[in-house]
Amino acid sequence: MGFWLSLIYISLFFISIGDSLPVLAPYRLELTIGIVALLATVAGAFLAPGSYASRSRSNLQYVLMAAFTVFVLASWWPHLWLSGFFIGLHGFMPSAILFFLVGLGANTSKRLYVLRVVLLGTALYIVVHGLYDLFFVGTSSPYVLSHDDVKGLEVRLQGLGTLRDPNQYAQFLLAMFPVLFVSWNKRGPEVRYGLLLPIAVLMGYAIFLSHSRGALVGIVLLLLLVLRRRFNALAGGVGTAVVVSAMLAANFTAGRDISVSGGIDRLNIWSEGLGIFKSSPLWGVGYNGFTEHFEMTAHNSFLLCAAELGLIGYFFWMGLIVVSIWQLRVIAKDSGPDAPDPGVQRWASAILLSIYVFLMTGFFISATYSPTLYVLLGMAAAIVSIDMRQRNKPLLPERSHWAVWTAALCTLSIVAIWVGVRLRVF
Repeated sequence: MGFWLSLIYISLFFISIGDSLPVLAPYRLELTIGIVALLATVAGAFLAPGSYASRSRSNLQYVLMAAFTVFVLASWWPHLWLSGFFIGLHGFMPSAILFFLVGLGANTSKRLYVLRVVLLGTALYIVVHGLYDLFFVGTSSPYVLSHDDVKGLEVRLQGLGTLRDPNQYAQFLLAMFPVLFVSWNKRGPEVRYGLLLPIAVLMGYAIFLSHSRGALVGIVLLLLLVLRRRFNALAGGVGTAVVVSAMLAANFTAGRDISVSGGIDRLNIWSEGLGIFKSSPLWGVGYNGFTEHFEMTAHNSFLLCAAELGLIGYFFWMGLIVVSIWQLRVIAKDSGPDAPDPGVQRWASAILLSIYVFLMTGFFISATYSPTLYVLLGMAAAIVSIDMRQRNKPLLPERSHWAVWTAALCTLSIVAIWVGVRLRVF
């Protein structure tokens, strides 16, 4: 029951039933279903005899996610504001719930494919509803963001709830592309060209109408990785250059600059963010505390995490990502006698691409706590646990290995932002 309730929660969460049907908002339907689904999922995973969870407790991702969640909830306590706990509980717990629902619930390949159908169905609903409102309802629709600037009226497509931002909306859709094609190699041409490609075109058109500059960067990375994997580095570079040139010619960014000068405001924000980080480098200024010190958010997921949660919270967050990527890479590239099922390898490759794309786009927007990220990391945890069950042995990096890499990446990411601000290179 827990898994099926989880699917309902995931779809309602991204659709944002409270925004779609405001009359239901006071009843907190999403939260109620999410809590019940989490209790049922945890009970089924940990209490059932010979349970799947008993074999996956050695998965380091669950430990790091639990530690990160606790640190988010307690992030205001070093500043002697105990009730700040409720800020994290209200803001971050939906993402944490999504991680554990997906990680513990999608415990078979079949369930991963069912989850895939729900995610893509939800994405299609959001896209079709938004496109309909854009062309037939106009700027009065919550799916349409419009504002005047020096170049005239700017209209951008967005979602509702957590996706009520064109950049995060585009980021979510872009992260779904590898999930859409995860079973490409198993399907015939009628599925590839009759179903998958039309869905991809529709989602791509919605991303285009979001006019997200970050999405353009994500598309560049996704094309490079996919074309390089299927052909070679040269073909990947040439193909990507052609596609990006076509998108720019089609006014993908709606005339918004993507040059260095166009990012000066963001660099100024990053400069302020580094100052906020230096004011409390160990435990940060508290969850959602960035805007208490500056009028805008960080516009960088890495800097936002470091500034609000300090090096401690940043280590847990980065460690969760590092371990997930390391494990997925091992599964995707394993060709030895104990190699996992090809279906699991395809899943590992797809989610790896999605995480890469999310992180690239997240470098330019504040998506540290985005539910999309924790769905992807939850899917990574589920894939790793399925692989460990099939191999009947753990899949863990050496403790010193992952910890050293995590600490190094925490340091290098902050230094890279500092260098970018100083040299104005982004």
